[in-house]
Amino acid sequence: MQSTIASARKSILVKQSKGMKLHADHAHFICGITLSSLYGLLSSGKTRSKNEVVTKDILMQIRNDGDVTCLSSEMTHELSASIQIKMGHHLTSLLWLLQDDTQKSSNNNVKYIMVMGYIDSSNEIEFARR
Repeated sequence: MQSTIASARKSILVKQSKGMKLHADHAHFICGITLSSLYGLLSSGKTRSKNEVVTKDILMQIRNDGDVTCLSSEMTHELSASIQIKMGHHLTSLLWLLQDDTQKSSNNNVKYIMVMGYIDSSNEIEFARR
């Protein structure tokens, strides 16, 4: 997965260095997020305290990916409780489809999904499946 993420990031840099414009819907960043964190976000619903814990976990994962530089420092360093992370319907559907397979799996390997992140405002991030 890391090689795919690196390739996508390199492609962006090449396009930008050639003065090419990116599509209006081009993701602001690409990263890998653990399935368990995404399931936590999915199940947290409107529960504010649980959602805040999951949000902090996901922001830490993004912060630890040194190549994600487009997020403001307050988003990744202060881990503000006001930040909302939303999931697009394609990612949500994928997680529901994978849920049975993940629960049946007997190995305890950490599994990741590569997601595209869109920064909707200074305190909103939306993930889409890649």
